[in-house]
Amino acid sequence: MPTALFGVDFSGAIDAGRKIWIARLERDDCSLRVISVTRLKDLMPGACDRTTALASLVEFMRSQPEGLFGCDFPFSLPSSLLSSRNWPDFLEDFVQVYPSPDALYEAGRQAGHPRRACDSHARTPFAPTNLRLFRQSWHGISGVLRPLVLSGDAAAIPMQSRKSASRVMMEVCPASTLKALKLYRPYKGSGSDRLAARQRLVHWLSKTGLSFMCDPLPVISEPEGDALDSVLAAFAVARAISAGELDAPPSADAIDEGAVFGCARLR
Repeated sequence: MPTALFGVDFSGAIDAGRKIWIARLERDDCSLRVISVTRLKDLMPGACDRTTALASLVEFMRSQPEGLFGCDFPFSLPSSLLSSRNWPDFLEDFVQVYPSPDALYEAGRQAGHPRRACDSHARTPFAPTNLRLFRQSWHGISGVLRPLVLSGDAAAIPMQSRKSASRVMMEVCPASTLKALKLYRPYKGSGSDRLAARQRLVHWLSKTGLSFMCDPLPVISEPEGDALDSVLAAFAVARAISAGELDAPPSADAIDEGAVFGCARLR
């Protein structure tokens, strides 16, 4: 199992380079360490606007051999919106079937914005075509997942075997992970209560044995919660590994609709 884990707090916004954060964790048998938490535009200079940022994110991921990437955007759609025979065909045909974010939203609206089985299981906040998420879904699938998977540079699980490529991508949802841990409280915003909520979450992560080898202050102080979400995304990857989720046989619906990793319930 690779030792380098990455959490990608994704954005499909016009200024995506400012909003995308990437956390790098390293793990061994005894510890889990946060090595860096970086805004994409600082990690890849010039990656400010959306087009450049998504291309730079793909370039960064290709530069990490054998990396495990937890990305917080939907990797697929509900079965009622999958026009292709299987998920690889869906990915290849995606930009023809849904040529723009608006086309994806409209298809979802006509269908009643259905949720995937994994959305219900993981208690994700929104359906992939929801007004709050459809741009993120479209740009994540078309601008990141599609070029990496179709080129063979990454495998997306559980739709593909993780042994089919040196890099592995998995869908995560920080909110779902926190819900599974019974820790979810509002933490995004500039108010003192939201700052305190981020401090509590970082303190809790430290109590689990997660060590910050970099300054944790940006994770706490960044008011939109994107820096913290990138750490939680990487933590979800580590949690999925510990739970054996990467090698568990996928359910029938997950083969096409995908799965959200790292949010198994506490017993």
